[in-house]
Amino acid sequence: MPDGEPDAVLVAGPGIRRLIGGEITPTEAIAQDVVAVVRGEESFLDSFASTFHIASFELQGVTS
Repeated sequence: MPDGEPDAVLVAGPGIRRLIGGEITPTEAIAQDVVAVVRGEESFLDSFASTFHIASFELQGVTS
């Protein structure tokens, strides 16, 4: 583990997938109680969302 204090501490549940998948913005995630920043500045959530972003994709020829 790195020395020192973390820049931010986040609390989230399964809805965090919506944030890292780009369905909602960091501001929306906070407003909808998807994520809470319990320590540090909320602006760190922008970095988190872009660092851990998972792009969506469509499978060709797949039907449901």
